[in-house]
Amino acid sequence: MIFIRTNYIVPPGYGAISIYPLVFIRPEVDTPTLRNHENIHGKQIEELLWGPFYVLYIAFWVWGLLKYRDHQRAYQRIPFEQEAYMHEEHQRHLYDRRWYHWRRFTV
Repeated sequence: MIFIRTNYIVPPGYGAISIYPLVFIRPEVDTPTLRNHENIHGKQIEELLWGPFYVLYIAFWVWGLLKYRDHQRAYQRIPFEQEAYMHEEHQRHLYDRRWYHWRRFTV
């Protein structure tokens, strides 16, 4: 992943956004933990390829929005995000994780 420090592309309320292979990250929250979180998304994108990842990401979010009627809760329940948040502090996760590890999580 290629990290670009900027305040202009990242949506308000977020620290970073991945648009493979680029990660736009706010300088004030640029930490090894956040970088690892975004690198986990990079692995997820590599598994599914670019298009299917983003289609599934949006589908999971919409499903969560319909289910919970809450934007933040829907975001937190996206399986890709659940894996990334659960393992963002484990630097070895990128090397030890099994393919499609995100499938263990549900919306």
